[in-house]
Amino acid sequence: APVAPYQPRRPRFRVAPGSAPRDKANGQTLAPSLERRRGGGEARRAVVLDKAEQASEEERKQRILEAAEKHVSAHGWSEEALANGAKDSGLSAAAHGQFERGPVELVEHVAMRCLGQLASELDESADELAALSGWRPRLELAIEMRLKLSLPWHEHRAQALGLMLSRPSVSGLVPSEPAAIRALAAVADELARATLVDGEDMSQ
Repeated sequence: APVAPYQPRRPRFRVAPGSAPRDKANGQTLAPSLERRRGGGEARRAVVLDKAEQASEEERKQRILEAAEKHVSAHGWSEEALANGAKDSGLSAAAHGQFERGPVELVEHVAMRCLGQLASELDESADELAALSGWRPRLELAIEMRLKLSLPWHEHRAQALGLMLSRPSVSGLVPSEPAAIRALAAVADELARATLVDGEDMSQ
């Protein structure tokens, strides 16, 4: 019987000569769809790595801020306090340079931590607050709680207020709103939560 002549298989993808991407490992031509899949996988890996780096950077900054708190009493709300916090965290003192707004971020960190503590203390004192007659005594108690949380940094309160009222510019951008606005709004929310009671006459 006559033998049919050899017919080479047609390639699944028609790629113009010289235009097909090649595998860097073995030099073989890759099909376009495979190249797209490979490119998509590399892009996803890059996104995952970028997110991991951002999370790692935030964790590192939190460690520095927490360590810097204890240096405020000696150095105030300063670059020096941040530098000492970086060294206490096992990093170079120069690592404090990652805080673009400088000591303002340290003040904000402490303010937000105190806010969290205030919220917890108000929750624990819910029965005591409810037993008070009228909104004024409840407000006074809540304010007293917040002031006590600030006692460790009382000596440098004027400097902290000045920093919180500043409008720092980052990387040449338009200056942001003062940090004090956000902090004051957050504290006001907690004081209102501790003070206000539905249906109570606030005119007295």
